Amino acid sequence: MFENVKMICSDLDGTILTYDQTELSDRLIAQIRELKKMGIWFVPTSGRSIPSMQKLFAPVLDCCYFIGSNGAVVFDSKGEVLGKTLIPKEKAMEIAHDFLDRTNDRGEVNISGPRCSHLLPKGLGMVERIQFIGNQYEIHEKPEDVEDEIVKVAVYLPDGAQNYIDQFEEKWKDYNASISGPYWIDATLADKGKGVRMMAELLQVDLKDIVAFGDNFNDVQMLDTVGMPYIMSTAAPELLDRYEKHTASVEDTIEEILSILAKRR
Repeated sequence: MFENVKMICSDLDGTILTYDQTELSDRLIAQIRELKKMGIWFVPTSGRSIPSMQKLFAPVLDCCYFIGSNGAVVFDSKGEVLGKTLIPKEKAMEIAHDFLDRTNDRGEVNISGPRCSHLLPKGLGMVERIQFIGNQYEIHEKPEDVEDEIVKVAVYLPDGAQNYIDQFEEKWKDYNASISGPYWIDATLADKGKGVRMMAELLQVDLKDIVAFGDNFNDVQMLDTVGMPYIMSTAAPELLDRYEKHTASVEDTIEEILSILAKRR
């Protein structure tokens, strides 16, 4: 099954990291190095921005390419942007105001550029979360203050994203509005599947030779794009029903891949 694997894509938060985890496991770091020796790229695929992902993967940067901002930014180990999908500013402002207006003062908006998070905080915990994951950020009073290119608009909801998704999913379906974690709803013209396709073209890898791991609804397009999709066993029931292959540990599955490939060398 894994004989022709050329690339492994993985979501971060909720997949290879718990939501309170700040470092990769030593086991995964060693596995990523071993994958590189076998000619297999490891491609972290996340809603995070460039600085956060570079910091997290610092021990193995030379073994990775990256898909950030839920597929809207594709970049290399040096942080050089290889491709990006921008939201027109007028539309980004409309989405940001809608997130603010329809969350009953219980939503904080993050307007993401390729490298910087532009935050409109209300003291509900978003700033602390952005600091925790290591994104660069700036504070603004209103969406129109953002002068950066815009790749994603997100809303942080401390009462739970599931309580609000029905208000936004249909209205912003053309912007792939989806739950991206327990407390986040994201909107972007890209998606992780588009990011994977872009990366596969850059690295000249066939989509059927890609393994991908995810745990949430914003991972669906990525999982549907690749030949070997895995959903985490902690995922929502409808996602567990959607995908045949489940795993409780990305590291365990990578260990299986490495073992099979080692026997065939």
